[in-house]
Amino acid sequence: MVADPLLPGAVFYTASWCFLHSLLLSDGFARLVRPLVGDRWRWHRIVYNLVAAATLLPLLVYLHLISEPPLFKWQGWLSCIRYFLLLTGILLFISGSRVYDFQRFTGLSQLRSGEHSVLLSGEGDTPFQQYGILGVTRHPWYGGGILLIWSMRAEYGVSVCIIYTLFTVYLIIGAFLEEKRLAAVFREEYSRYRGEVSMFFPFKWLMKCLSGKR
Repeated sequence: MVADPLLPGAVFYTASWCFLHSLLLSDGFARLVRPLVGDRWRWHRIVYNLVAAATLLPLLVYLHLISEPPLFKWQGWLSCIRYFLLLTGILLFISGSRVYDFQRFTGLSQLRSGEHSVLLSGEGDTPFQQYGILGVTRHPWYGGGILLIWSMRAEYGVSVCIIYTLFTVYLIIGAFLEEKRLAAVFREEYSRYRGEVSMFFPFKWLMKCLSGKR
């Protein structure tokens, strides 16, 4: 296996980005920093999104420019699987955008209200949403992200595979952390929801369709 000589630095950068990305959105960080900044906290989500995008850009440039022998190729009949995964990932993102609160995601909602909200599905003062794609999979954006990571390229070298594996682990951990927050807010309702809908890929939904119980 031939890896890019810049891989160790890229791995450290990726791991640091994933760690800080989660830390800055954590309840612990909010409890520590919010009393210090007061009303300016309403800008947190917007600044967070801008910083996350800006710091991710160098890594994206690196992944675009990297040149190394492929470890795996989507070729021949495997290309059909690749395009299926790619299309499914795109559809999951589009479907998720129809049920998630875009203003909450960008931070515009928090800017107006001053609330601390990291959940795309709302807070305890609003009913838990289970419609559209959320009735098929609990985390369409996390699942869609994993599919896109492993289908957006026609071939994957060693360095790309290592970095994309880190991002995959990050998305999985992120989904579990969000589950923990949602369970704390919606309690029994979310416990029932988890029993009815699959976390990433819609196995339970497919079983209902096949059994005619949908």
